[in-house]
Amino acid sequence: MKFSIITPNLDQGAYLPECLESVKNQIGQSEGAKVERFYVEHIVMDGGSSDASRDILNTWMENIQRISLPGYSFRFVSEKDSGQTDAINKGFRQASGDLLAYLCADDFYESGALARVARFFSERPEAEFVYGGYNFVEGSSGWKRAKRPGFFDGKRLLKNNFLGQPAVFWSQKVYRDWGEFDPDLRFSMDYDYWLRALNANWIYAGDPPLASMRLHFDGKTGKYISEMWHETGQVLHRHGAGSFGIWHAKWMELMGGRLYLLRRILYAIVGNFLRRRNR
Repeated sequence: MKFSIITPNLDQGAYLPECLESVKNQIGQSEGAKVERFYVEHIVMDGGSSDASRDILNTWMENIQRISLPGYSFRFVSEKDSGQTDAINKGFRQASGDLLAYLCADDFYESGALARVARFFSERPEAEFVYGGYNFVEGSSGWKRAKRPGFFDGKRLLKNNFLGQPAVFWSQKVYRDWGEFDPDLRFSMDYDYWLRALNANWIYAGDPPLASMRLHFDGKTGKYISEMWHETGQVLHRHGAGSFGIWHAKWMELMGGRLYLLRRILYAIVGNFLRRRNR
């Protein structure tokens, strides 16, 4: 069983090393139970970063070639693309794994995540998607807020995207059946993909969280939240969602930037307080 993990990156060098480590460190990790043996192919698609990203990737490649870790392969491409969706699609065209996922450069996997996912795919051969819980990581405070999506419900998904993108994995069969992400979408390409595959076999991996998503102002969500919610509304309309989801997207398009800013400030205060208390 082989995973192909695609990481799109553009000027996220501050977070990239943690992402790279979290993928590599999956090799040899387990929950103490018998697990399916798996391999990891990690492909980073760098969009021509102007920060330290390419130096980080070159150094990482040199170190990996030196240690030759069995079960793990790494390569990267650094070239201009037409955006994150294009980068992800290019990565998947190169992928050779049985199981696919993408992990943004400012996110990371939790310990033992891929071992758990491999076990679910091994024990449930009908599975086409396996997904699990995830964390939101608040800026520089490191505070993790756990999110538990619960068992799959297509009607609920049409109202609200309860899936955490880095905690979703799918089979090559899904890729053959449903193809690539829509290249015309910049923000909601994953949500659109889940809705396209609404009738696939979805398996919930339960606790603990599989991945962590970092919330910060340099991220795409923080910079373009109104545009993101505008596109989300279009995706919901495309898939025949009810009025609740579409009107919620409209509301967030208007107010989402203010709410995002308020939440980040509030959660940064709480996160920094908890960090000082736990020293």
